[in-house]
Amino acid sequence: MQSQKIDTAKLGELILYIASKSQDDPAFGTAKLNKILFTVDFFTYGILGHSLTNATYIRLEYSPSPRELNDVRDQLISEGRAAVQTGSYIGKPQKRLVALAAPDMSLFSAEERALVDDLIHELKPLNATQFSTWTHTLSPWLSATDYEEIPYNTVFVMKNEPASREAMIWAINRLEELRESGELP
Repeated sequence: MQSQKIDTAKLGELILYIASKSQDDPAFGTAKLNKILFTVDFFTYGILGHSLTNATYIRLEYSPSPRELNDVRDQLISEGRAAVQTGSYIGKPQKRLVALAAPDMSLFSAEERALVDDLIHELKPLNATQFSTWTHTLSPWLSATDYEEIPYNTVFVMKNEPASREAMIWAINRLEELRESGELP
């Protein structure tokens, strides 16, 4: 389904960046990392017209997750750039990725970095359960069954509600921009 090749370098740096920005978030663990990655990639696809990483997101039982996450995370750990801490949060086991090296954010444009920062800031107050309550009502999550790929284009219908006039105007303008740039026929 995915047409572009995943950028594992960008995925790795994004993982490190999210981990470093979440070091003081007691709710930050594997599930929250997955949900932040999903939100960042899908929102940038919807807002900027491209995913940051082109990762393939799979619907798991509790969380959307990049199919490539384990390999990229393991690479970061083997390079000594990240580690996994185990502990507990609200009485449940928690695996927490910790950045041991600074991420290379030069791979991302200023606009992409600003969007990532905004999303991390907005999502920080949510724990994994609250995050699930939100993500599991969104069309991207609902469009797939367990272990199935979640198509990026489902971001354009985030909620099963009629679109506002402003949203329709934005969509028409965005389609026109994509056609003019040659990204769409």
